[in-house]
Amino acid sequence: MTNSNSQRPISGVKCVVTACVHHTENDECLAGSIKVGGHNATDACQTDCETFDKRECCN
Repeated sequence: MTNSNSQRPISGVKCVVTACVHHTENDECLAGSIKVGGHNATDACQTDCETFDKRECCN
C-alpha cells in the first residue's frame, strides 16, 4: 500500500518498524493514514500494518 508521508506524526500511534519509510527515529508514524489488516485475527501476532512501505536502504 502506498501512502505519502505527512509532516506530522499520527497522534497515539507508536511504530517500531525501522524498515518502513513512514517510521521516525522517535518511533512515530508519518503516514497520512494507516490501515491495519488481519480480518479474522484473534491475537496481535495475526495483525499487520498494510500501510508498510519498505525503505530502499533495507533488506
